[in-house]
Amino acid sequence: MKKEKYITTKEINDWHQSMTKMVKEIFKKDGYLVPVSNLLCQTNEGLKNIVIELPPMTDDTVKDKISETIKNICKKHNVVALIFITEGWMIHRDKKQWNGERPSESDDRIEIVQISFETPFITKVNIFEIKRDKDKPYLIEIVDDSRGYDDTEGRFAHLLSKNIIKN
Repeated sequence: MKKEKYITTKEINDWHQSMTKMVKEIFKKDGYLVPVSNLLCQTNEGLKNIVIELPPMTDDTVKDKISETIKNICKKHNVVALIFITEGWMIHRDKKQWNGERPSESDDRIEIVQISFETPFITKVNIFEIKRDKDKPYLIEIVDDSRGYDDTEGRFAHLLSKNIIKN
C-alpha cells in the first residue's frame, strides 16, 4: 500500500512566496495580469497544480459564477491551498464611510493587483497599487495582511471547503 504524502506548512509557504514572486515578474515584463486561480491539490501521488485562467470579470453575475466554479473545483479535486490573482480597483475608506459605491466607479479609486492566498486555516492578501508611469507600469505593495480563515470576507474568500482536512 502506498503511503499518502501530505503537504507541509513549509511547502505551502514556499509555494505562496514563489507565486507572488512570479506575479511581480510577469507584471514587470508585461504591464498587466490575466486573472488566474492556481489550485494546489493533494493526491495519493503527491501535489498537483490546477491553473485556471479566468474570464474578464465584467459584472457581479460573472464574478459570482467564477467564485462558485472555483469552489466546486476545490471540492472535487481536494484542493489544500489556492492563490487567486486579479487586477482591480480599490478605495481607501473606513467601512463606516463607505456608501456602497463600486470601487471601479469611485473618483478616489486606485488600480491594484490583488494576490489572495488561502488554506483552510489562513488567508493572506497582498495588494499592490499599480503605478502607470510613462515608461513601464510598476507595483507598490500597500497591503500585506494575514488573518484567520473565518476572519475574511468577500466574494472570493472562503473558496476552499474546510471539509478537506483529514484527521
